Amino acid sequence: MLEYFVTAGSLPILVLAVLIAGYGVPIPEDAVLLAAGVLSQRGTQPWWLALPVMYAAIIGADCILFFVARRVGEAILTRRPLRWIATPTRRVKVAQLFQTRGPQAIFLGRYMAGLRAVVFALAAIEGVPFATFLAFDALAGVITVPLVFALGYLFSSHVAAVQAGLAQAQHWMLASIGLIIILAIGLRSWRQLKTFS
Repeated sequence: MLEYFVTAGSLPILVLAVLIAGYGVPIPEDAVLLAAGVLSQRGTQPWWLALPVMYAAIIGADCILFFVARRVGEAILTRRPLRWIATPTRRVKVAQLFQTRGPQAIFLGRYMAGLRAVVFALAAIEGVPFATFLAFDALAGVITVPLVFALGYLFSSHVAAVQAGLAQAQHWMLASIGLIIILAIGLRSWRQLKTFS
């Protein structure tokens, strides 16, 4: 898919792809962002225009999914295309994430490519206020959108390798976040036991 966006891509096509993904269609956001970086590096569009436009499109697409899920409710997870993504196992994982992290799950959801749409839809269904959703999503986007765009821009001649490495990096980032959470919970429990002693 990345090759298609690079060869046939332009900024309007990339924005359209991201907005369509906002409806739950499984278009990999990272591939679109990498393509935007590659196209900017090749001079198709200036980076200073492409980066903010892609950021706004991505956050806008997330908001579309949020509002559609808020309106349709639980039924959105049983309809195509989210039905393919929102498997019972993934829904349980996301529900556990919301129980343990609250709205911070939205921030973490931006880093989970396979669960991102499910996290955002469940945030709407669970009644997370839109301002809270937007704040956590926009904050996470400030980190990921420029990073992935820059990878496409800087390594445009090796973009296929970057895409493969990006998937692996997301797994490591998620594992690191999980480890930090486990350590924090363990430290907190240890301190509580220490005060009871």
